[in-house]
Amino acid sequence: MKNVRRFWKRSRTLNLGLVSLVALSLGCGASRQGAYNMDRSTLGSATESAALDMSGWDARDDYETLKNVIAKWETTAATAPSVEVFGKLARAHYFLADGHYGLRGEDEKRDAHYDAALGFAEKAMVSASPEYQKARQKGDNHETAVAFVGAEGLEALYWYASSLGKWAASKGFATRLKHKDAIKATMDRIHTLDKSFFHYGSSRLLGSFEAKTAGLAGGSLEKSGEHFQAAVENAPYYIGSKVLWADYLATKQNDKELFLRLLNEVVSSDPNTNPEVAPENKVEIAKAKKLLSEVDERF
Repeated sequence: MKNVRRFWKRSRTLNLGLVSLVALSLGCGASRQGAYNMDRSTLGSATESAALDMSGWDARDDYETLKNVIAKWETTAATAPSVEVFGKLARAHYFLADGHYGLRGEDEKRDAHYDAALGFAEKAMVSASPEYQKARQKGDNHETAVAFVGAEGLEALYWYASSLGKWAASKGFATRLKHKDAIKATMDRIHTLDKSFFHYGSSRLLGSFEAKTAGLAGGSLEKSGEHFQAAVENAPYYIGSKVLWADYLATKQNDKELFLRLLNEVVSSDPNTNPEVAPENKVEIAKAKKLLSEVDERF
C-alpha cells in the first residue's frame, strides 16, 4: 500500500512539474531586482573593511545575538560599505533564515531573509568586481558576467548561490528552473576559483544541485554522489554535507539505508569538532533529527 501511495505521489509531482514547465515557457517564475546600479564611490578600502566588528558572531546560533550582529553590520554597511561587510551580511541573513526561521517553520520570515542575503551578496559581487557591474549594466546575464568575479568575491559568490537556490525553491518549480543556470554558473565559478572555500562548499552545493535537477532539469545523480563524496572526504567536520546528501540524493535514489546512516552519523557527531562552524553544525543536527522523524513520509 505504501508503494502505491508513493507511486501516486511521484506521479502528481511529475504532472505538477510538467505544468510548471509549460508555465515557465510563458514567462512565469518569480524575478528579483539586482543591485547592479550601486554607487561604487562610497566603498571603503581593504584596510577599512578589516576593522569590521566581529563580536557576537561566534554566538550566532543564539537568535537575539545574531539579530544584534546584523543590526550592527547594517549600520556599518550604511556608513562604510565594503566587500567584506556586504559578504558578512549575506552570510548572516542566510543563517538567520536557514538556522532560525527555517527550523521554526516561519516560512515568510525565512524567505524574507533569504532575499536580504541575496541582496547583500549582489552588492558584494558588484563591490568586488567593477567588470561584473559593467557587464550587468550593459545587459549581460549573471551566467556570463560571473566570470569577471575573482577570488576576492568568493564569499559573495557562495552566499549568492546558496541564497538564490533557497529563495527560488520557496517560489516553486517554475522559479527554480528560471534561475537554475545562474545558480549553476555561480557554483561552477566557486569550484574553479577555490574548491576548498567554505569547507569544500562548492562540492556540497553542486551535489545538491545535481540531485535536485536530476530528470527534467538535466541534473545527474551520479555527479551528485561524486560531489557529496568529495565534500565529506575533504571536510568531514562540516556535517551539513551529510544532511544535504541524505535529504536530496538518498531520497531521489530511494535509498532508505543510506538516508538513515548519514543522518544518524550527524546526530551522533560532536558539533564542536571545528569551532569555526560549531553554530552551523548545531543547526544541521537539528535538521537531521527533523528529517529522521519524517523517514516514513520520505520512503
